[in-house]
Amino acid sequence: MLAGGSAHGTQPPVRQVDSWSMGSPLGWHIGLRLADDRVLAGTPRERRLLSRAVLRHGARARLVAYRAADTHLHAELLCERDEAGRFARSVGCAVAAALGKRVPLYASFCKPIADQRHGQSTFRYILGQEHHHGLESDPFHEASNLPDLLGLRDVGHYTAQVLGEAFPRIRRDELVATLGGVPGAEPEDPELLVDAAAAALALPDLRGRHPDAVEGRRAAVQAAGRTWAAWQLAPLLGMGERTAERLRRQACDPGLVAAVRGQWRLRSGRRAAGPGAGASRSE
Repeated sequence: MLAGGSAHGTQPPVRQVDSWSMGSPLGWHIGLRLADDRVLAGTPRERRLLSRAVLRHGARARLVAYRAADTHLHAELLCERDEAGRFARSVGCAVAAALGKRVPLYASFCKPIADQRHGQSTFRYILGQEHHHGLESDPFHEASNLPDLLGLRDVGHYTAQVLGEAFPRIRRDELVATLGGVPGAEPEDPELLVDAAAAALALPDLRGRHPDAVEGRRAAVQAAGRTWAAWQLAPLLGMGERTAERLRRQACDPGLVAAVRGQWRLRSGRRAAGPGAGASRSE
């Protein structure tokens, strides 16, 4: 059962829901934290594993927004109360296993979302956690579903469909501003390509024979196009030149290739802009 409680920071107003006059709530705003209140995911590797764990269980609960901020995470679910409870339990187990935490992850609050306006304000609040908490530790929003909403990651892409169906007034330009802008210039540093491809799949890296890692290497080679020769890409991706050429010819999901290119441009642009350029902003 979801426990009561409150999250840190100023939250959107919670409207009282009269189930007799208004029907069921639109959804639920839930918070999860570790029992000892330690930081959930302090490194890029942990933030990616956290996102994979959360997003893997979000489709059934119609997850529309998720964001982790130091010791806790928020999620907005457009589902029934029982489904929200199943999501919290499943994510609690999955996150603890993925991050190797020895204490349980529990739901610290579960608040009903009364209507459309409340749902939109909750969405903006969740993705604007840096603004509320003054944090700048995750400039690429790897511990949120913002990359998925913008086509920069191929893990929680279903959340973009949920957003479009539920809150069509929230436009792409608003999401881009929350991320701090997405550079449009072509990337010039192939060394950033490997991390970009791993980020597009929420993987710690692209090593090994796991199907996602192989797909990430394939997408990386194809995202580079013909600008970079196979002999330049192969050592960066830990493979031979012939393997790189073979991956370049194989079929690959165009959406994933586009996500890798977007992540690559994002990292290249932030590096060119210098320190502090990656901080997310929310009005």
